[in-house]
Amino acid sequence: MSSINQAQLAEYAKKLKEYNRQAIEAFLNWDTESLAVILSDYILLKTFIRINDIDSHIINLPDIYEKVFSKKLKIDQIIESMDTKEPIEHLNDDEVKNLRNLLYDKFSHYEYVRNLYEINSLILRIRFPRNLEIYVSEARYCFAYEQYNAVYSLCRTILEITIKHIYAHKNIKSLKTIAKEIAQRKINISNLIYNVCSNLTELNNKENILR
Repeated sequence: MSSINQAQLAEYAKKLKEYNRQAIEAFLNWDTESLAVILSDYILLKTFIRINDIDSHIINLPDIYEKVFSKKLKIDQIIESMDTKEPIEHLNDDEVKNLRNLLYDKFSHYEYVRNLYEINSLILRIRFPRNLEIYVSEARYCFAYEQYNAVYSLCRTILEITIKHIYAHKNIKSLKTIAKEIAQRKINISNLIYNVCSNLTELNNKENILR
């Protein structure tokens, strides 16, 4: 599967604009037969573009595409107003099957299972915050999928949640009070770390405090 070049995108942009114009005209004249054909052609082209650029994370496109893919055109409003049991714009099973190599060319169950086994589980002997398990599980899955930047961000979130709960317990404060104090800049994460690690010489060293 190859991505669409800029010349093709410009040509498709013209078609999308024309479909939008035709759909408005057919809708105002309540020409339902023509409208059905126009909407079908529009959705097919839109799906084709999305499929062929599905593995592109950032695309430099003409202005019309911002409106198309954020559903700001009149034709999209017409589609959204239609009363249907199933979503009108979606990939069918055959289309998904044809795109399955997007995953398997880069990843397989071998890497996933080995990575999940490698990271192991978080072993605790104490009670932990209920929302902590959500972030720990997401971090483990991100590690298994080798999404390491996401793991770093989630680990920071996990540490902050843990530190706030320890600080709340130690200082007999509610989490809402702590959040308010942080918002008002009366305290920050460095203060919390310093407070909860006061008995740990190495972590209490200013050079080792996260800022």
